[in-house]
Amino acid sequence: MLVDSSHLGQAWGESRATLAKACMRNELVRLRVGRPWFYPAVFSRLLRDEVYRVNRALKGDDAAGKFVFWHRTHGGLGGRDVCHALRHGLFDRVLDLAFGWSQERGLVEDDPLN
Repeated sequence: MLVDSSHLGQAWGESRATLAKACMRNELVRLRVGRPWFYPAVFSRLLRDEVYRVNRALKGDDAAGKFVFWHRTHGGLGGRDVCHALRHGLFDRVLDLAFGWSQERGLVEDDPLN
C-alpha cells in the first residue's frame, strides 16, 4: 500500500519539501505512480528516524527493490516483515539486514564502517 506525501507528512509532522529533501539524501524511498510520488504506507506507522536510517543502509537506486525489502517477510527477522520487526524492537537486526541486502547486490564494501 502507498500513501501520498501529505499523508506521510501529517503522520510525521513534516512538510512535503522536507520529505522530498529526505529522498534526495536517500533517507526515504518513494515510487512514482503517474505524475505524483507515493511512499510506502508502512512508513507512517514507524519512527521517522528509524525509517531514515534503514533507508540509508539500502544503497542504490532500485526503488521497487527497496519497496519489496520493506514489505516482504525475512527469514533473518524470524519470518517478520520490516515494519513488524521495527515495532517489536528489532531495529539493529533490521539495520544489519538492510546492510546485507545492499552488500549482496554489490552496492557496499564488506566493511560496514566504510
